[in-house]
Amino acid sequence: MRRLSPAFLTVMMLGIIGLLVVLYVGKKMFATAEAPPGDPLMEVPMALTDLPPGTVITEAHLAQGRSRISKITRDVVRSQRVIIGRVVKNPITAAEPIKSTDLYPPGEKPKPEVAPGMKLVTISTGDRAVLNDSVIRPGDFVDVKFLPGSFPNQEEVGSMILTLVEGVRVVEMNGSSTGSSGSSRRGTSLTLELTPEQANILLLAESNGELQFAYNPTGQGTGGISVDGAERVTLHQILGIEQVPEEEPEDDTFVTEHYSGTGRSEHEFRNGRRI
Repeated sequence: MRRLSPAFLTVMMLGIIGLLVVLYVGKKMFATAEAPPGDPLMEVPMALTDLPPGTVITEAHLAQGRSRISKITRDVVRSQRVIIGRVVKNPITAAEPIKSTDLYPPGEKPKPEVAPGMKLVTISTGDRAVLNDSVIRPGDFVDVKFLPGSFPNQEEVGSMILTLVEGVRVVEMNGSSTGSSGSSRRGTSLTLELTPEQANILLLAESNGELQFAYNPTGQGTGGISVDGAERVTLHQILGIEQVPEEEPEDDTFVTEHYSGTGRSEHEFRNGRRI
């Protein structure tokens, strides 16, 4: 067997070292830059449409959307549960994370603007009424119709409906100053801007029947009412039914004259008895 000489071992070691150097240089030349760490996605509540200030947030306004974690700051809301029922304070953009600073604190909302001398009264339409909040929205004007529950001579004339006030401004619908999701619902409540006389009329009528609302495209009314005695209202006044005075019973008193010869006498009777 041939022995390896020191010179051969030296040449072999130099060759191995040279090969390693070539491989290292080649790796550096053809290597690609390492990709930076990724920005993962996170699901958070987002608005389906732009929400103006004053909107009461419902489930219909929200959906789960994905956002980069780099955009998720400490004030971004991460659960729908904590924002449903809250009122929008600053405009909210659709498909963007919702910040808690853009919402009023729970149970709070801005105070509505009321004209001098006017009152705000919240009226419910009742369970039978269906109101589409894409037709009537806050800022619109409505006529208030009254369907009395009962009234004199109801059996003779059947049901009745009449207009109590015309052209009153809707301030809020279901507690929202911007409306809701544009859907029909039962049991809608409207907050109306009324004069003190109109407020008395509607509150009394609400407890004695059902109120309905009709959109008034002509705008604001005169501020009047359709009944007299606004300071002290009765159901008969609202219905416009005149009180018929009771007729006094006929007087059945009568007098008889009795002649006997040249004599004459009178006898007075009442209710069949001589007085």
